[in-house]
Amino acid sequence: MEFLTSSAFRVAARLLGFRDAPIGAMIILSENNPLAAMFSLWGPNPATHHGIHSSFTEVYCEPKPWRSTGPVMLFGGQRMHRRLRRRLVAHGPGFHPFGEPTPADLTTLAVALAHAGRSLDELELIEGTRAEFPTPDQAADLDAAMAPIAAQYDSGYTTFRMKPFQFTDNLAEVPDLVGHFMTHLEWLAD
Repeated sequence: MEFLTSSAFRVAARLLGFRDAPIGAMIILSENNPLAAMFSLWGPNPATHHGIHSSFTEVYCEPKPWRSTGPVMLFGGQRMHRRLRRRLVAHGPGFHPFGEPTPADLTTLAVALAHAGRSLDELELIEGTRAEFPTPDQAADLDAAMAPIAAQYDSGYTTFRMKPFQFTDNLAEVPDLVGHFMTHLEWLAD
């Protein structure tokens, strides 16, 4: 989740009862306890939450997310595990796998969503370029990284991301790289 900066994360972690929490700890500590705590904070003030790993009473959280349901939460991972599936079913409008999900993964997710009255078609599928660096000090080739995007688009992915500095170490080249990427995506949509 990218809505908290490092310093904001540490402040939030302390408010939620964590001591010396490393970055990312809120995501991996337990089932959905961190999500429940965040949803409590995004609701009416004062917020109260008592969970396994965090507990707070009458905490005020300002500013609130502009959406009444909180920020859009995109979930992903290197494989489709039970917790990821549950988070996608309960909270996830977007699925951002870090790797290619297997047909079995997508079937398992589709069944879990159907049990909750939802459909895989509701999820925004997010994918990105996978950079392959020829040497430790060379940038990756953007055209090679974009090659799988057409197949991903045909598989239902609708949002694509890229990290420009995987493809250059020169700030002046970033606008042209992004333009090339966007042109490629526009070509797919035609």
